[in-house]
Amino acid sequence: MTTLKFLAIFPLCIFLISCGNKHAEDQIATNPPASSVDAELLKLKEIINLPLKPTWVKWELNKVTEPTGKLDTDDWSIIARMTLEKNDIKILANTQLPIKVMKLPAYAVEPWMEDLIATSFKLDENGEYKPLGTTLSAEQFYRDPLITGAIYMISETEILLFLQTE
Repeated sequence: MTTLKFLAIFPLCIFLISCGNKHAEDQIATNPPASSVDAELLKLKEIINLPLKPTWVKWELNKVTEPTGKLDTDDWSIIARMTLEKNDIKILANTQLPIKVMKLPAYAVEPWMEDLIATSFKLDENGEYKPLGTTLSAEQFYRDPLITGAIYMISETEILLFLQTE
């Protein structure tokens, strides 16, 4: 008799277990993975100060390959294209930090920036890119050994950040 009860209950147990697993699979499928923006921000925060939280970011490290001026092959830089909230852009724009117009060196230009390079910069006779728009100091982003740089205002919500070691 107990064998018959077991045989009657066994399919029910299998059904309940499969429903439980299905529910777990549904939860995994509906819980989105960690944001790639958040993952990129965590990596970026290890390298620079990040006083504002971008809504989108793409960045890359660059090694100086040919020594020029003060820069040697031990030097490096970071270039970051960021979208910020309008209020965050206003904070950057209202920060009055002195800066001479810093040109963007050709070695820092990446293929994923070609659209903004074409519209927001002009190539000069030295092979550097002169910004056509507003340039701000990037001092609030510095973290040793990155001690110089600029913020290039691209639009009302987008910036290009360039920092280097020298």
